[in-house]
Amino acid sequence: MGAELYLEACRLVEVVPVSHFIQNLAEPYINLNHHGLGPRGVKAIAIALVSNATITHLELEDNCILAEGSVSITEILQENSSLQELISNNHLDTAGAEAIASLLLDNMSYLHALQLSGGLYAPKERSHCPYTFFSLQGNYQVKKLDFSHNEFSEQGGQLLGQTLGNLIYYSHKARSTDLELPAWSTGSLSSP
Repeated sequence: MGAELYLEACRLVEVVPVSHFIQNLAEPYINLNHHGLGPRGVKAIAIALVSNATITHLELEDNCILAEGSVSITEILQENSSLQELISNNHLDTAGAEAIASLLLDNMSYLHALQLSGGLYAPKERSHCPYTFFSLQGNYQVKKLDFSHNEFSEQGGQLLGQTLGNLIYYSHKARSTDLELPAWSTGSLSSP
């Protein structure tokens, strides 16, 4: 069923199917890094994942998914209760960051780990990192974050610090100390 749905989605969005994805649909972990998917390729994968109950970990690094692909991923994350880890080191642009922020703000996914290393990069005069940081303040689902290799503005770095402080405070207050914060301190903080 999953392979047929994916092939039909590929026909619909007019992309060449990725055989590695088809071969691993029954596995909990799929690594699709560096497959050149683009936004339409990710949309086909998102369509196939809506009802997939097997895949828990999806890697999409370096696929140039842009904002359109990010929106497709956030749409399936609202429906798919199996996917718990997402690695998307892609330039998301403002619309993509807003889509992920909205998903996190509404606690509308089952994600426990989110890696946006290098994915929130934006020119210093127009950083969209604050959208994502603000949305994390009310999200208690995500336990592992990676924002490394992003060039945050000074304002973005301050907002990240406040967000993490709030998360740690409420985590301790609720006696839930399983929040991991790997690699966040390696994000490049630069003055405006």
